[in-house]
Amino acid sequence: MITKVEINKLFLRESFNYVIPLNEKDGVTIIHGPNGCGKTTFLKLLSWVAEKDFEKIAKVPFESMKFYFNTGYMEIKSVPADLIETNSSFFNSLQYFQYFHKEFIISINEGTKKKKRFRVSSSISRLHLRDLRQSENDLEYIGGGMFQNSSTGERFDEVDIRGNRTYKWDNDDCVPNEVSSHLERLKFELIETHRLYKIIDSDDRRDSYHRRPSGGKTHTLRVKEISLAIKKEIDDQILKYNATSSELDRTFPTRLLKFKAEKNLTNKEIARKHDEVESLRRDLRGLGILEDSKNTKLPDYKGIDRTMRKVLWLHLDDMKRKLNTLEGLKVKLELLSDILNKRFRYKKTIISQYEGIKFVIENGKNESFLSPSKLSSGEQHQLVLFYDLIFNTDDNSIILIDEPELSLHVDWQRAFLDDLIKVATINSDYFIVATHSPQIIGHKWESSIALDGGVEK
Repeated sequence: MITKVEINKLFLRESFNYVIPLNEKDGVTIIHGPNGCGKTTFLKLLSWVAEKDFEKIAKVPFESMKFYFNTGYMEIKSVPADLIETNSSFFNSLQYFQYFHKEFIISINEGTKKKKRFRVSSSISRLHLRDLRQSENDLEYIGGGMFQNSSTGERFDEVDIRGNRTYKWDNDDCVPNEVSSHLERLKFELIETHRLYKIIDSDDRRDSYHRRPSGGKTHTLRVKEISLAIKKEIDDQILKYNATSSELDRTFPTRLLKFKAEKNLTNKEIARKHDEVESLRRDLRGLGILEDSKNTKLPDYKGIDRTMRKVLWLHLDDMKRKLNTLEGLKVKLELLSDILNKRFRYKKTIISQYEGIKFVIENGKNESFLSPSKLSSGEQHQLVLFYDLIFNTDDNSIILIDEPELSLHVDWQRAFLDDLIKVATINSDYFIVATHSPQIIGHKWESSIALDGGVEK
């Protein structure tokens, strides 16, 4: 478990030395500061370290980063850079490809063990440029940071070229195995500031859910994707529910013959078990996970014998086991619905097994349905952000959230941290939140960490 993170001389500024102890009490650590103090860069560096992406790390000037664990620490120290020299007039003529080659010293101290040191190079390496030069006759610089393959006419930007399968490398190849295993302990996940659209590769989508930026790429609305994802989540869990039901029904006779109650079952205990099952079933129906069906009523138990009570108990126990396969999804959807319903005025969140998620506009006696794509920008940001936090993060991760105040009403900002703590509880996650909003910080000023003087209350 990470307990603290340090970064020294971010952007090589003498005053940008930040120490960030993680708040283990409620799982949320807040950092705040003015624009330009490095909040976003700090979060990105943490994410890139976890991804072992030393190419991106190499582009940010800093002296060192240090990660403290319950036992020991790991330090990444930047080594002064040397400009790569190329022998190709093609590359020498392009400032675009004159990168800095960087190396890092990674020190690992595991408490009582002797400190180990490793040298790691960024993947902006001579090998990479040599491989790229092999295809230089096919590439033509056409301006604006764009290149064209003279044989195929295909166009690339810098990112495309470095990500193209012809030139692709594996980050793990640059990192020693022992370092790689330690980096994998850094379970950082970054939630980006720009959340509403996702870049896709299709060139022929022109419906109302897509926008076409320059360069021929297409962006798709995340909220539409989320609606389909929730439908799939429900479908997947229903399949598990049906599989569990089939298995329990198939084995019911055998288990009944072998069943021995730990105690004498009373009518009162059976009634309590029945109420538990029906309460869970009612919640699942209300959320839209299960189709509507009438509650089953218990018969009059007067005169039933001990054997019949065993049959009823085992049947109810099986029903609870079947419904429990949907419990995890229920908890997540309940939290998502609760958060959205508190924020969205005159709208109610509806979860549907067939449509995923939609909204009802509460309008007196008249009600009308609203698709997620018709929500306001601020509402879409909330849906995307909390869906990602609840459904798209791994348990026991450290989630990095940059500027959650984006498109948020002041009241929503004030409620943000309390809701985030609820998310931390169900997913066992920790959060580092970077903000310059006093409303986000709210009543947690004492436990927040100011960067470069912080922001005013």
